[in-house]
Amino acid sequence: MKRVIVLYIPVIHEGYIQFLKKYAPSTETVYIAGAEIVAEHTFLAREIRAVDPETIRSLVEHLGIVRDVRLLDAEAARALNTPDTEVVTADEAISKRIAAAHFPQATLVVDRVFLRWDEANVLSQKVPDTAKTSTNPTDISFMKRAWERGQQSSCWWRQVGAMIVKNGEVLLELHNRHVPSPHAPYAHGDPRDVV
Repeated sequence: MKRVIVLYIPVIHEGYIQFLKKYAPSTETVYIAGAEIVAEHTFLAREIRAVDPETIRSLVEHLGIVRDVRLLDAEAARALNTPDTEVVTADEAISKRIAAAHFPQATLVVDRVFLRWDEANVLSQKVPDTAKTSTNPTDISFMKRAWERGQQSSCWWRQVGAMIVKNGEVLLELHNRHVPSPHAPYAHGDPRDVV
């Protein structure tokens, strides 16, 4: 069975280096999610700290940990999506989404290692006891509109849309934003980075 590593790597840090060292002795090739694959996850366009995939590929290659480092595109993913391929990836949201979308026929090995703050580390999965779900079509359309508004936020961690509705009329709608600039958390740091 052929074994490969498939990872989304926005930046190089110790977590990725340790992951690669752990699997390099038993792996033929490391595939770094290329621009085409990354673009499938539209919210990553907001990640202004991410290094472009070709530069990451070059950096990983120059670390000298693995023999063969390539960019993963749709064609390479199709070629690897076979029952005789074992895909090793990290237990983090984006790498797991890539694996689920592109390697349903391959054997998947997911390793729990801290690479970055991702959904599993920051999202609460517990629904409050007081939560109520409306099935009213008007309520659903307002919630969809608020969700779409939230997607305009530059915040990497959280996109929140909100509206005030009175008698079926939207009086105000906004999304969360950083001041004085949408780039403030990336220039000065965001308190949620260490929570």
